[in-house]
Amino acid sequence: MNLMELAASVGITAKLPEKMLAFAETYRDNGAVACDLAVVEALQREHNLFGQFIDPIMRAGEAINENETLSAWVRVSSQYALQADFADARSIPVPPTDGTETMDFLPLFMLLPQIPVSIAQYRDRGFPEAELEDLLRGYQGGISIVRNQTGRPGVNQTYFNWFIHYTKAILFKTHTLQFEKFTMPLGACWLKNKETGEIIPFVLNAVFCDDGKHRLGSAGFEECPETFQVLFEEDEENYYGYPTYDCVVSSQRETFPKTKWECVARPGDDCLNMHIPKGADISRENMTKACKSALEIVAQRYPECKGRLIFCASWLLDPTLSELLGENSKITSFQQSFTRYPTKDGGTAVFSFAFTRRPADLRDLPEDTSLQRKIKAHYLNGGYIYGYSGIYTGSECQ
Repeated sequence: MNLMELAASVGITAKLPEKMLAFAETYRDNGAVACDLAVVEALQREHNLFGQFIDPIMRAGEAINENETLSAWVRVSSQYALQADFADARSIPVPPTDGTETMDFLPLFMLLPQIPVSIAQYRDRGFPEAELEDLLRGYQGGISIVRNQTGRPGVNQTYFNWFIHYTKAILFKTHTLQFEKFTMPLGACWLKNKETGEIIPFVLNAVFCDDGKHRLGSAGFEECPETFQVLFEEDEENYYGYPTYDCVVSSQRETFPKTKWECVARPGDDCLNMHIPKGADISRENMTKACKSALEIVAQRYPECKGRLIFCASWLLDPTLSELLGENSKITSFQQSFTRYPTKDGGTAVFSFAFTRRPADLRDLPEDTSLQRKIKAHYLNGGYIYGYSGIYTGSECQ
């Protein structure tokens, strides 16, 4: 059967990426064992990679090896993932689970051949063993989060995509924060005043509701009575666009002379992407240490990455949180380290991080912390916490 038929036979309904289809045209299935359990045992023995989950993972691998269809999918998807770049690997769909250990852990075996390769790559880049072992604990962490969310350990599409940061050896950790070798996304350009150092984001091409705070199509703003279109353009002398001031996109087109302003970040430029794990220290002092350390690590271990800007996309950047928590909160302090712009967002990410998952009835959300209580009240009153994007403005990056 062809790849589309194989995908359908394992329950995948999503459209397969064109590059994966092209790969399948020249791929030859040699019928080898799909799940190399000797590799799993070696990773467990050398790194305790799977911890308490090793037994169900081994059982899942054995079951996949006994199923011709599942084995065929794991072989072709794992080989494609092995040669694909980061973005292409994250476009691979994973089969839906049927509640069995086999399907809960099948996505892990789609990544298995890459894990020993990535460990060698981290070592080649100069990561000390202690840092490497700390990174590798991320596999157990992701499986545990899926268990907390669903009641069963496993790897879903979200954590399949997250684990690719590890399998491509582009993620590292310093001072409790995680950083990824990255390129600026397509959403915005950033201008910097040559005299004052002020940095302003410009959304490139989008439609906003008339308040400038919400992009059309975001949760609660699927329709707006009044909207405006933003574009960013330039010629030899000037930049033209709709600047974002204090997280609000201006509805007025403004001109920024190139004699006074320079573009310091465009889509595709090298940068770092900051991730904030649950429990990370986001105090101003630790942010300064972490960002300085991250830039030093990149210069030493990822010399091909030339950017010095640090990007972040997170629900933690929503200014609504500052309004809810007050000016003295750590989250408010964290936000003040970034210049931000609003994105199109469904307002759901907060449930996976501030809570465990989103219940069917929001009244069932826990209220164990002040943050949980205030976010719960905000949602019960019809509000949302949205994802914002920004760049870190600390002096370490200047």
